[in-house]
Amino acid sequence: MTQLKPYLEILKRKWWLVALTALFALSLTLLVSWFDTPRFRAHAQFVVSPGASLLSGNDRDLVNSISALDRRSIVATYAEIMNSNSINRAAEVSLNLDGQAGYNVQAVVVPDSSVIDLTVTGPNPVVAAQLANAVGEQAIIYIQDLYQAYNINVLNSATAPALPFSPTPARDAAVALFLGLIVGILLAIGSEMLGSNLPFGSEPAEVEPSRTPRPEPAFDLAPQQAAIKHDTPLPSSHA
Repeated sequence: MTQLKPYLEILKRKWWLVALTALFALSLTLLVSWFDTPRFRAHAQFVVSPGASLLSGNDRDLVNSISALDRRSIVATYAEIMNSNSINRAAEVSLNLDGQAGYNVQAVVVPDSSVIDLTVTGPNPVVAAQLANAVGEQAIIYIQDLYQAYNINVLNSATAPALPFSPTPARDAAVALFLGLIVGILLAIGSEMLGSNLPFGSEPAEVEPSRTPRPEPAFDLAPQQAAIKHDTPLPSSHA
């Protein structure tokens, strides 16, 4: 505890610096969140299942060709079809969104399953949900014309999200306040160390006052010399 005492003393003296830094970080984060465009995320799911021709086994050539492919590779191929620019462009045209930017489409395979999760993010929740469903429809049409062994169907249609996923002012403000306090504490301690130019925690050495040598008293020799001259007898002229 004694090692922390110098730091606590610094924080008592420079609490205003810590408070200003935290307040600045909080205000800046809230300002950015206020002007940031909300982003919404819509989800749709699709399931891949064996087709009727594959289940019946009548077409042996088809069965043999499909058996050479792994089920995971087929599901991954369907997901990449949903991610393709041609499918996304066709979906945008069907919704009269051609040329409008700001929407991202991403299809991924749910691990250890035959389910494809399609996510569309954008500034409008209704349009994001409509685009997710449109991408799924265009992908199903394309896959049915190209592949007959495995079908793809809608598992869960996308609905308009009620709340945006970004920005999140409450979470961002809490993080900014915490980081602002940390930076403020570091600034307070750093400014104290730079101002003292001493290793932190060390006491300045006591400087003994300089001792000026006392001057010796000056003696006036003139009166003594005059007395000596007065007491000295003069030589006699009769000698």
